Amino acid sequence: MIGFDYHADMVDEATRAAVRERVVAGGFERFEIADRGRYELSGAHGEAELTETLIALAERQLGVGLAAVAQRWTRLRRGDYALFKDDQRRWTGPGVEVCVDVSAAASQEGQIVYAAPDGGATVPQRPGGVAIVDRRRPMARYERYLGVRFADGEIVRLALALTVCQR
Repeated sequence: MIGFDYHADMVDEATRAAVRERVVAGGFERFEIADRGRYELSGAHGEAELTETLIALAERQLGVGLAAVAQRWTRLRRGDYALFKDDQRRWTGPGVEVCVDVSAAASQEGQIVYAAPDGGATVPQRPGGVAIVDRRRPMARYERYLGVRFADGEIVRLALALTVCQR
């Protein structure tokens, strides 16, 4: 089975709202290539305190020192998705990926799915949830399509790419 751990309710509602407001105010760029994905993306916005907290959580979980090498904020709305082919072009691994959902509301759609030769894992779309995924072996991910049931909601997530280092 892949190295995967999910922590529900790790980021409180007030923190999520403040972070989401700052990230959305910073702006996103629309990305649309049919065989890769359709979503909004931002790599420019930093949230130092949140990033440090997530790195510390991943270090405790995995028992290794970690350092951020890349980050990306994504915003998905009705009709948005990201396919395996998109992950192949955006992932900066090998390393560890930490994802946090700062959305305002939960849905039954938009999950992140990880697949590896020895199994897979699904990250539910739940505000405040944090997934820690050890991607030091071959693995791919995609984000499930947001259908009409999602209405006018949006999913806002941070994905951190981390590398193992000495601490």
